[in-house]
Amino acid sequence: MLLNPVNFLEPISSWVSEQENIDDDTTWIITRVGHFIGELFIEKNGGCWSVCEFPGSRYYGHYAIGDIPSFSNPHVLFAPIDAAFELANQYEGRSLSAIASEIEVTLSGL
Repeated sequence: MLLNPVNFLEPISSWVSEQENIDDDTTWIITRVGHFIGELFIEKNGGCWSVCEFPGSRYYGHYAIGDIPSFSNPHVLFAPIDAAFELANQYEGRSLSAIASEIEVTLSGL
């Protein structure tokens, strides 16, 4: 799944969308979906996982995706776990595909 995450985006998004209440498994889902989002982004845009070492960044000390060659700003980074947390806190009908698209649009504009 992580070797070609693009093929699994829609099936995982569909499964996540159908979950009524994920409170019981929040940590499990956030961890795995966050890792999936990171690998999906790396597969599509390049970049790598690292721990953010910029003290002024809101991601300081967090695992983040950075060094993204397909964007003109070399300092762009994002924390996939934060995106997964946002997704997990949405109601039934949540969309992993929409979150992934939103991340890409937002970062490409920086």
